[in-house]
Amino acid sequence: MNKQLKTIFAVALCAMMLLALVACGGGDSIVGTTWKLTSAESNGVILDADMIAMSLGEMVFKFEANGKVAVTLSGKAEEGTYTVNGDTVSIDDGYSTVDATISGNTMTYELNGAKMIFTKQ
Repeated sequence: MNKQLKTIFAVALCAMMLLALVACGGGDSIVGTTWKLTSAESNGVILDADMIAMSLGEMVFKFEANGKVAVTLSGKAEEGTYTVNGDTVSIDDGYSTVDATISGNTMTYELNGAKMIFTKQ
């Protein structure tokens, strides 16, 4: 498997994990905000929004009131819960919890060496 194919596979795996973990954190500062996957990095390879859209479709997080998050991946909608502690958003799907970091208009999630970067819309 060539390096680019491995990278696309790693990003797809991360996206599926995020979809499975569908619950993003939110205090008042992120309630009502929408975040779109705009780039990803794995094994030194950077994928831009167009490459991601071709392989995964669009991935969007929308943080709602009461600690709920809506996630869309390739047209499929899921829901989860979230909490915010400082700049960390803890995402809980009822089975496991993962953390993403928010810095300004960027939210970053890392898994197995792959980094997914979301931009506030």
